[in-house]
Amino acid sequence: MLWNEADLEGVLVDLPITSSLNIYSSQETVIKTHYFTEGEYQNSVVFSGVVQGNQLYLSEQIAPTYEAFNDKLSAHKVFASQLDIYIPENIFLQLKAQNCQVKIIGDFQKVAMEIREGEVQLEAAFINGKIKTDTADIFLRGIENTIFASTKKGRLKGNFDLKKNATLSITSREGNISNISRRK
Repeated sequence: MLWNEADLEGVLVDLPITSSLNIYSSQETVIKTHYFTEGEYQNSVVFSGVVQGNQLYLSEQIAPTYEAFNDKLSAHKVFASQLDIYIPENIFLQLKAQNCQVKIIGDFQKVAMEIREGEVQLEAAFINGKIKTDTADIFLRGIENTIFASTKKGRLKGNFDLKKNATLSITSREGNISNISRRK
């Protein structure tokens, strides 16, 4: 799907099902998405994009016609979907995901992310905003701006700054946070 970003200020993404998400910053003036599913439930998920005012809302939900398998192996059948998003770096990105492998490549001026479980890989020179997880581990690579990180039960590895100075704030309840930074 394609949306012209001329009138858009933000992209709000809600993914309760997606297991793999790739987000790329783009120099283009359009927002592109590529969504695909596989497995037994591939026809049971609906992905949609709706523009309201200056916001693009991307979401997925179980189709109204969804019927669960009722056999001995039904507990082993899963929803498997992947979403690739290309977003201009000046657009505000807000993400909410459940159990997801998230990979973000490129610079973003403002992000707000909540990821319950999974993993976050962030490769950028500059990213501004907040990332919050419950148990997802976070791996940062190449970030040059200031980063504050806090985890209650996980481990911190790498260089981090005081909260008042940071342009990127990362908090996790149980996830590990690792920073391989270009900063000295």
